[in-house]
Amino acid sequence: MIQDAKGRMIPSWARYVENIAAGGTHSGYKESEESGNYVPFALYLYDDSTITFTTLEGGSVTHTFGPGYHAIAFATITACSGAALALFAYKPENA
Repeated sequence: MIQDAKGRMIPSWARYVENIAAGGTHSGYKESEESGNYVPFALYLYDDSTITFTTLEGGSVTHTFGPGYHAIAFATITACSGAALALFAYKPENA
């Protein structure tokens, strides 16, 4: 684990990171067009944020998360009230 400027932990396994702007979305990445399976990612939030996301199983969820690292296997982010980082274990092929 590594720490951000405020001392919150960011996992060291996050080899590829993408910014999500406040009010932004992230469409996620698929392993391949043939498989249609999403590459899971975790989320790091700078502040409290209400996130609407889809799970790897396809369900849609809206939840308010506190700042820091959230180890949930997100597939896509359809709404994000605050800035965030999408944390991937590796760089997806189509990234």
